[in-house]
Amino acid sequence: MKCQQNLDKLKGKNKLSKKSDTGWFCRSHCDIMGGVGKDNCGKTWRIVRPSEGQTVKVKGKIPQDNRTHSYCPECWSECIRPYATEGREYYRCERCGYDDSRLIMLYPQMRYRILPDNELLHYSVGAVIEWEGKILLFHRRLFPFCYTIVAGHWDLDDDTPEIAIAREIGEEAGIEIRPEKPVFVETLEEPCRRGADFHEWRLYRAAVDRNTATLSDEADIIGWYAPDEIRGLDLAIPTEYFLKQLGII
Repeated sequence: MKCQQNLDKLKGKNKLSKKSDTGWFCRSHCDIMGGVGKDNCGKTWRIVRPSEGQTVKVKGKIPQDNRTHSYCPECWSECIRPYATEGREYYRCERCGYDDSRLIMLYPQMRYRILPDNELLHYSVGAVIEWEGKILLFHRRLFPFCYTIVAGHWDLDDDTPEIAIAREIGEEAGIEIRPEKPVFVETLEEPCRRGADFHEWRLYRAAVDRNTATLSDEADIIGWYAPDEIRGLDLAIPTEYFLKQLGII
């Protein structure tokens, strides 16, 4: 765990979840035994815990048993369960008592890359959607509990990022539109609910001629916001970054 001074600094930058560090933790589907275990294929793996103040990193292979695994970031067990409070979703571990807004989720359709320093990277898509000079944003009831553009993971279910972003726009905003090509392709360091701290983003831009946006289960607020209004909102890291890159805020 980082010292309190660093914790406070990171919290101010929206780098931390409600209570714990944002580090990536790779977990096998079997219990950890002194930092070493075996997966279903019989190959060994181990957890590398660097010195204090650094992120826990993955070394070895991610389980390939075609099952979804949800792990506790503290004790590495699969005893973690979701619950809702004040309209937000959190996760509690029945084994160690971990209680926070992130978990470690590994699933068969996850599109990912392991970086040279053993950090996990997810692939993501996002869309800046405009209507009458305003930008579509919604407030997430899932981590990171901020205002965001339409965005999500580009997983193996979707052959192309264009298919992925069209699906996300439909799921998160109820709008049928398919952007043609990204305006930015960039890698950002920012934590997601599923456990990765790095994402390779493909950002799209689109416009609609009428307001048909609807609220999804992932949000508690959705609306169209003028640039002056957006500047006063608590924005997710990628949303703030890309809106600034586009000169909108």
